[in-house]
Amino acid sequence: MKTKTLLFGAGESSKTYISNNETSREFIGIVDNDKQKEGLLIEGVPVISPAAIGHLVFDEIVITTQWAVEVEAQLLNELDVPHQKIVVPPKSHLKKQTPPFYNAASRQLGRNIISELSSIAINESVPLVLDFGTLLGIIRDKDIIEWDDDIDFSMPTHYFQSVLNVIEAFVENNVSNLTWKVSKTLDKKNRGIGIVLEFDDPLNNLAQFKTTFSAREVKDGKSIHLPSLGMWFAPEKHFNGTALVNWNTCQVQTPVQSSEYLAFLYGSDWNVPKKNITFTDYANTQVVEFSEFKDAGLRVESDKKIDMSLVSK
Repeated sequence: MKTKTLLFGAGESSKTYISNNETSREFIGIVDNDKQKEGLLIEGVPVISPAAIGHLVFDEIVITTQWAVEVEAQLLNELDVPHQKIVVPPKSHLKKQTPPFYNAASRQLGRNIISELSSIAINESVPLVLDFGTLLGIIRDKDIIEWDDDIDFSMPTHYFQSVLNVIEAFVENNVSNLTWKVSKTLDKKNRGIGIVLEFDDPLNNLAQFKTTFSAREVKDGKSIHLPSLGMWFAPEKHFNGTALVNWNTCQVQTPVQSSEYLAFLYGSDWNVPKKNITFTDYANTQVVEFSEFKDAGLRVESDKKIDMSLVSK
């Protein structure tokens, strides 16, 4: 008998979770705090309001949003959902089942992207640093983690346009047969807070992955990760400058005292590989209300300037 399941979070992760678990679960609804999503269908499953939970019979509710801590508190304290019915899945369950870097060619492409972007950024004095799982892999394993699913960079928010220029130079200089697409996330003040670089492989030899560039700003002694509105943060000292690390016949930029930063991010056992990390396993996050996310007015646009030179030479 399939497990009657609600999901909480009507984003891309809900689609992937449904695809990964449709043989073992019966999905009866997707809960979301955004009223504008109510009534939509995602993979044939209706999006409903949190208030509807009390009228439904279900076995488990699976949190499929990065705001797992806040949603879990909402379910327990506001919606009276029993703790034993709440599931916070490993991040791997919210992604395609085979991570892209198990594909040797994709992993090599990831290495090339890191090396080439880092070289351009260093030459142009742009403080573009490795971050999150990519930084963890390079520092701990001296390589991209096989079960990671993207490449992560960060930069100070006032270097947003400079990083776009770095990406444009990378695309222009790339000699593969790939085509490239660049999108940027802006807030309601038209401030750039994130960039995503994607590729298309006409030969279908590569597993798809994204390279993300997250803007950061310093506030109250913290380096704030802007795409999450500060859910992820770190002591500002780690992002007040950069450190150079020799890697893979090149140099890459990292946060200052990167081992200490990784311990702040992942905990004191950061150097122990963990495949099944969840959003609640990060050592330090801070609460961001859903109303703050809505008020930020985030939107995604393609970067037309770079899109004009998408085809690698």
